[in-house]
Amino acid sequence: MLHLCSRRSLAVLYKVACNRGAQNRPLQEGGERAAIGGVNPLAAEFVNMTRSLLQSETVDLAMQDVVHAAVRFVNGCDAASFSAYADNVVTTLASTGPIADEADAEQYRAFDGPCLQAIQTMQLVIAADLTSDQRWPKFVRAATNVRSVISAPVSNERPMGAEPASLNNYSMQANAFTSEDADTAILLTAHLGVLLRL
Repeated sequence: MLHLCSRRSLAVLYKVACNRGAQNRPLQEGGERAAIGGVNPLAAEFVNMTRSLLQSETVDLAMQDVVHAAVRFVNGCDAASFSAYADNVVTTLASTGPIADEADAEQYRAFDGPCLQAIQTMQLVIAADLTSDQRWPKFVRAATNVRSVISAPVSNERPMGAEPASLNNYSMQANAFTSEDADTAILLTAHLGVLLRL
């Protein structure tokens, strides 16, 4: 089994999930917010994902769990992928399917795009509407299936330093993501970062 998450990272995930979920639940009498079985549903999903990661038999399966979790947890995310260096070339190591694969491939062909920028700068990259974004003209011309992107950098944080990577969240709608969605994407990269340390 893979030991992917420390108690501290699990606690952070739970706290953020509770805070996010509480904003979306109706108030009950006395100002209490409703919860199913006394547990915030979003927090329960984060806990379930962490359990799944801990029980994954291989790193590849765990990476697949994380990219699929991005679609479930990041509001507006239609597809997700994990891009990283392999043999000195950026490639897609995990994805949710053709939409993410194509968006990644277009960036690799253009030698530019949000995921490559996130990898190169180790900074969060957000594109609210690719049709009006001037940062990556070649990619924007080729990207026909996606309109919004969050690319969150992933580092394995080894002392010697190894190649960085990116968790890419794609939406087919413009202005699909909020700052809270970016926070969720960053939390998911923490899981991927731990995977790379194994």
